[in-house]
Amino acid sequence: MIRYTVQGFSKKTLKFLKATLDDERGLASKDLPLHLSRGHGHTYQFKRCRKPHTPSVVISLTPRERMDAKFGDNPALKNLSVTERGYPMRIYIDAVNWHTKPKDFGGSLTTYRQYLIQHEMGHCLGLDHEEPVPHQKCPVMYQQTKGTRQCQANPWFMRESGRKKRSTKKKKKKKSRHKVKERSTNKDLR
Repeated sequence: MIRYTVQGFSKKTLKFLKATLDDERGLASKDLPLHLSRGHGHTYQFKRCRKPHTPSVVISLTPRERMDAKFGDNPALKNLSVTERGYPMRIYIDAVNWHTKPKDFGGSLTTYRQYLIQHEMGHCLGLDHEEPVPHQKCPVMYQQTKGTRQCQANPWFMRESGRKKRSTKKKKKKKSRHKVKERSTNKDLR
């Protein structure tokens, strides 16, 4: 259980953050590959906590000026959201990027926000950056804020959505009905 708290977000956005963290295509997936769960093979659960509980992660919407003041001595972090490991861990979401997606990001603002939350929470869970495979979906741990020219914008760790699984089941049912019809036809011929 990962307990988190948020600072600087609207009430409407709190629901979005929770939905993003709880989405089974992300870190909350029951089928998360072992290398993404750091070999633990378990499901991450996220719970927003309030006082008197102590969160393990604080997610803050942070003005660009404060980001520059805090991280400006490291040019590699310029105009990016940043995760500081420690206790509690702190995710600083760059407010400019939150409200206006970076120009080189190839998806929608909603997709960018989902990616950003999954990516930074991935850092909190110990995941490092990954490299993209050209012309495929970007790994969530790839720095998509810097651009998605090499790969397709992607906010999720899981490659398939639930829709594909459901449609596969429907196809199997159709095939089995078809076989039943064939058997009855074969009986009639005998």
